[in-house]
Amino acid sequence: MTIRLAPFKRLALCSLLALALAACAEASSGVDKPDVGQDGVDDTGGDTTTLSDTPVDTHQNDLTDTPDVVVGEVEVCVLNEGGPDGSCAADGVLLYGPIASAAVETRLFSLTNGTLNPIEILSATPDVTMPELAIQAVRYEVDPGDPANKLRIPQSLPASRDPGQVLYFEAVITAGSNVGLLNASAIHVNVDTGGAAHEIFIVPMTGEFTGCQEGLGDCDGNAANGCEADITSGLDHCGGCGHVCAFANAGATCSNAVCSMGACDADFADCDADTTNGCETNLLTDMLHCGGCGAACALPNAGEACVNGTCELGLCDGGYANCDGAASTGCDSNIFSSIANCGACGATCAYANSSTLCAGGLCFLDQCDIGWDSCDGNDANGCETDVSSSLSSCGACNAACALDHASETCFLGNCSIEQCDLPLWDNCDGDAANGCEGDLMSLQHCGACNRLCDLANAAESCGAGGACNLGTCVLGFENCDDVGVNGCEKNIDIDMNNCGACGAICDYAHATETCSGKTCNFTTCDTDYHDLNLNLADGCEYFCQWTSDVDVPDDSFVDANCDGIDGVVTDAIFVATGGSDGWPGTKAQPKATLQGGIDAALAANPNKDVYIGAGTYATNSTLTFVNDVSVFGGYNSANWAERSNSNIVQINVNSGTAATANNLSTATTIDRVRISGANNTGTGASTYGLMATNSDGLTLNYVFIHAGASGNGTSGSSYSGRAGDGGNGGSGGPGKEDSSSYFCDANGQPAAGTAGTNLSCSGCNGGTGGLPNKARGTGADGTAGTGAGGGAGTGTPWGKGDWNPNLVHRGSNGTGGNNGTNGAAGAFGFGSSGYTSTDGGDGLDGSAAGGGGGGGGGGGGDSDCMSYGGGGGGGGAGGCGGRPGLKGTSAGAVIVVYLWGSDVTITNCTFTSGNSGSGGSGGTAESGGLGGAGGWGGNWANAGNAYGGGAEQDDGSNGGRGGNGGAGGRGGHGGGGAGGPLIGVYKGNGSNPTLTNPNYAGLGAAGAGGTSSGNAGPSLKANTYP
Repeated sequence: MTIRLAPFKRLALCSLLALALAACAEASSGVDKPDVGQDGVDDTGGDTTTLSDTPVDTHQNDLTDTPDVVVGEVEVCVLNEGGPDGSCAADGVLLYGPIASAAVETRLFSLTNGTLNPIEILSATPDVTMPELAIQAVRYEVDPGDPANKLRIPQSLPASRDPGQVLYFEAVITAGSNVGLLNASAIHVNVDTGGAAHEIFIVPMTGEFTGCQEGLGDCDGNAANGCEADITSGLDHCGGCGHVCAFANAGATCSNAVCSMGACDADFADCDADTTNGCETNLLTDMLHCGGCGAACALPNAGEACVNGTCELGLCDGGYANCDGAASTGCDSNIFSSIANCGACGATCAYANSSTLCAGGLCFLDQCDIGWDSCDGNDANGCETDVSSSLSSCGACNAACALDHASETCFLGNCSIEQCDLPLWDNCDGDAANGCEGDLMSLQHCGACNRLCDLANAAESCGAGGACNLGTCVLGFENCDDVGVNGCEKNIDIDMNNCGACGAICDYAHATETCSGKTCNFTTCDTDYHDLNLNLADGCEYFCQWTSDVDVPDDSFVDANCDGIDGVVTDAIFVATGGSDGWPGTKAQPKATLQGGIDAALAANPNKDVYIGAGTYATNSTLTFVNDVSVFGGYNSANWAERSNSNIVQINVNSGTAATANNLSTATTIDRVRISGANNTGTGASTYGLMATNSDGLTLNYVFIHAGASGNGTSGSSYSGRAGDGGNGGSGGPGKEDSSSYFCDANGQPAAGTAGTNLSCSGCNGGTGGLPNKARGTGADGTAGTGAGGGAGTGTPWGKGDWNPNLVHRGSNGTGGNNGTNGAAGAFGFGSSGYTSTDGGDGLDGSAAGGGGGGGGGGGGDSDCMSYGGGGGGGGAGGCGGRPGLKGTSAGAVIVVYLWGSDVTITNCTFTSGNSGSGGSGGTAESGGLGGAGGWGGNWANAGNAYGGGAEQDDGSNGGRGGNGGAGGRGGHGGGGAGGPLIGVYKGNGSNPTLTNPNYAGLGAAGAGGTSSGNAGPSLKANTYP
């Protein structure tokens, strides 16, 4: 493939492409030199030696010698915005300049086939993918209707061009909201010129997106007013600059840059459902849509016009009239042929008892109705004679109807016998022509035509009135129906319905039997019928198709062995609501309780199963299912053969654990029973529907199990308020003169501040203040607080007078007590015997705080008079630790099926429950006591500020202040008890049940975990767990 530029711009693009293009070689000489040797050979005077000789350069413009149009090459012309007739840009670059957001900028360039052979333009694509750029090839042809104009015709690629033909390219950029230079720098046009390789013509392009705020566009191209157009809702620039949002004869809205047509103008409609042409239809005048879309104005057999949206009727076509008066049906009647409007509207064409014909608007009698004729030959009165019933004209004019031994009638034109002269005569041959010819006193027609007086198995005679009378029966026959006409009709020796006597039916239900010698004899039962009760009175009363001697009760309720029950009668103990546990457990004498049935089945050798009839059973004791004794419900104890899902067995167990199954290793099935346990709301009490331990052999099929509600936990005790506060330390005595001079006072040593105490707890008292000294003596140190007490302040130096002792002389604050540890939250627990929860834990006591240290005693003074400094302040006592909150206990669990080491098979079972209990709340701990304040040193009135002496006593030092006692630690909060877990099926100790179509919809609500300011208890609800 060869990459080329348009000949007139090769040099200008060399620096852009930086490729090893042969065309760039011409730029190497720098100065444009004319080619002076047009001789078909290289001319080193004006051309580089490596290129072939070219025609004379007519544009000497300081560029290397290249022609504007090169014979034998393809020319590229960049027109930019000049249109197809514009001039080629000198620099050959598509110039877009700044492009505002939503602006649409189109630039044009062309390729001219200057070769002597056709070329194939294959594609035109940017050098870098640029979604904003669309390139469309077009050609321009002279408009035949207006030669001064050119038609723009889009052209798909690839496209061929013959020598001299031009193909234009529109490079359209639709700006988005992006900012920056164009992604692409050139458009590559791939051309097949017939050589060994395709040529790529490169058209450079420059421009920059200036961008606008989303929803705005610079649609007037005036940078001075910025992005002035709203392209999201403005009708002039909807979705982009220049996209006018308008529709013919309709309103328009622009929303979110989408132009939508609004309501049509009055009397206009969008009947073609094409919004591009707006509401194109004028409903006032349009013949196809007169007054509404699809309402064509077209009336039958008439002219019409659409006037103000109404289809109006014009003149009728010849031979037609508007007889119904409705314009909407047009000229509805053809008055040349219409019977109802013959010759004019309302002129009915009709003659009596005949059909008529309207021809040319004239009425004619066509033919008489069936059964009528015109016997007088006058059409004016129509067909006046009823030949279907007239005795004088029966079937035809003047045909009389008269018969022997009878009264006659004419019916449908046929002369027939209305009534024979009974009781002596009748029409026995069915021929009305010879009248009533049959003698009803004869044996052939005894009492009625063709009634033979010939009675079976008996003598007979035709008596008075034509009755056939029965005589004596033949031996072995009887007149069992008491009807004489059929003689002695029954052979009582063999007749199954009259065996030995009239009415003695020989029929055993669903059996084969014979009547012989007047005796009914049983032979055998019909196929699939059985005489289970050995009573021939009801025959073979039981229908059953035998399939197997093995008959385990199944979901299809099939009696496979035909013993009268789904199952095996001899392998079962029966239980029914009307039974007694003292009875043997047969169908006739069933047990009264399910547990009684299970115990009897276990005692049998070998073990039996239990079949229980529908009804409600109550027991105060937990049901115990045992190994190899299955329980099957769904039976009707009134008819044990009837077994279905509608026969409900409900067992109410007044116990928190409804049923247990331990060590069921042999296949044991519980089928179609409903077991409901009671509530057990004692504190922390749990409930179970069924507890199964080490019972891999257990199968539950169509079983409904309900576990009752469980008990709540109890809340732990809480404390309000706080523990004992520490007492405040005493303040030191103020400094005083103590001298024997006549103008000095002798007052003695001031007292030190007393230690603060706490009578509610031990080990937290404050330290005492240090005693003051006099003259030039340093005050004594205070004592440290007890417990984790603060250190003592040292005595202050003498002669400080009015000053505030610094920290070293003050007692340190006592250390605060530690909060007690919160009790742990309650926890779930499961074991072989059931749910075993752990209660929440009690909190621990908070610790007492240390007392504050005593402040140091004040140093003395000797100015004029000797004096004592102020006493050190006593330390405040620490606060007591708070008492702990006590634990909340855990609630009881609700577990419908509790499995422990049991791979049980569970199919189509329903699990419901009451609500599980809520965990008890953990108690709230007592707050720690407050620490006492340290006592002031020195002058009480100055609250620890500088000691203020007067006259001769003004240089004795203040004592240090006592430290504050620490605050006691809060007690630990009690842990909340665990809420009762609510579980459909618990799978403990490796249990891996097979669950098919379980129903957990009726499970209750899980109790909440106990609340706690420390550790709240957990809560759990799960269909299966873990």
